[in-house]
Amino acid sequence: MGIIVLGVSISLFTLARTKEQKINTVVAEEVKAQTVALRKEQEEALRAFQEARQRKQSAELEQRLAEEQLKEARAEVQVALTKLEGAKIEQQAIQQTLLLAQEREKVAQTQTRQAQAKAVKQVTIAEMQVTIAKEKVADAEQQLLQIKKEIEAIQKLQVTKIAYSPEGKLISSVGIDGTARLWDQQGNLITELRSAEGKIISMAFSPDAKLVATAGTDGSARLWNQQGRQVLALKGHEAEVTGVAFSPDGRTIVTASRDKTVRLWTYQGKLLNILRGHQAGISSIIFSPDGQYICSASEDGSIKLWNIQGEEMFYQHSN
Repeated sequence: MGIIVLGVSISLFTLARTKEQKINTVVAEEVKAQTVALRKEQEEALRAFQEARQRKQSAELEQRLAEEQLKEARAEVQVALTKLEGAKIEQQAIQQTLLLAQEREKVAQTQTRQAQAKAVKQVTIAEMQVTIAKEKVADAEQQLLQIKKEIEAIQKLQVTKIAYSPEGKLISSVGIDGTARLWDQQGNLITELRSAEGKIISMAFSPDAKLVATAGTDGSARLWNQQGRQVLALKGHEAEVTGVAFSPDGRTIVTASRDKTVRLWTYQGKLLNILRGHQAGISSIIFSPDGQYICSASEDGSIKLWNIQGEEMFYQHSN
C-alpha cells in the first residue's frame, strides 16, 4: 500500500514536474517572445526617436537657414529701398539737369539763330568788300600793266654804252633792255641785236667794222655781222661776260667775266688762253694799240696788265 502510494506520489510528482516543465517552457517561450517583441518595440521606438530627433535637427537647421535667408532678404530689401531712394534722388537730379539742358538748348538755338543772321550779314558785307577789292585789284593790275609798259618804253630809251665803228660810219648802242643796236650817222636804225639766252651788256666793233662782238649775261660772247645775223658764239665763262674787245688786227678776241677770268679766242672761236689772278669779277677789258698787251680792271679794285701770252706784266691796286 505504501509502495503504491509512493508510486502514485512519484507519478503524480513526475506528472506535476512534467506539467511544470511544460508550463515553464511555455512561460519561458512566452517571456522570450515578449522579450523579443519588447526589444523590437524598443528598437523601433529608438529608431523612431532617432528619426524624430533627426527631423527635429533638420527642422531646426531649416528654420535657422530660413531665418538667415529672411535676414538676407530683409537686408536686400533694405538695400533695394536705399537704392530706390537714391534712384529717386538721381531721377530728380536728372530731371533738373534735363530742364537746365532744355533751357540752355533754347538759349543756344536763339544764339545760333542770331549768329547765323549775323554771319549772313557779315558774308554779305564780305562779298561786297571782295567785289570792291576785285575791282580795285583789276584797276591796280591795269595801272601796273600801264606802268610796266611805261618802264619798258623808258628802258628801251635808256642807253648804257655807245661806241663808234673804227671807220666812223656806224654807231653802236647797248640799252638797259638788253639789246644792242646799230645806227648810221643820220640816226637811222640799221639792225637790232638780241640774244634769246640773255641780255647784252657790252659790245665792240672789229677793226674793219664788219663784225660786232657782244658780251651777255648768259656767260657767252657772240659775233654778229652788220645785218644782225649771229656768226659765232664764244662759250666757256661760268658767269656773265662783262666786256669784250678785238685785237687791232682783228684776229684775236678777249673777253672778261664775273667768274674772275680773262679769256683769249681766235676770231674763229678757238680758246687760246685763260688768264687768272683777279680776286673778284672783272668789269672792263681792252687791248693795247699794238695788240701785244691786255689790260683788265676788276671789282676787287685792281688793274692788271698781261702780255698776249697770258703773263702778268703789271699789277696796280687802287686805295
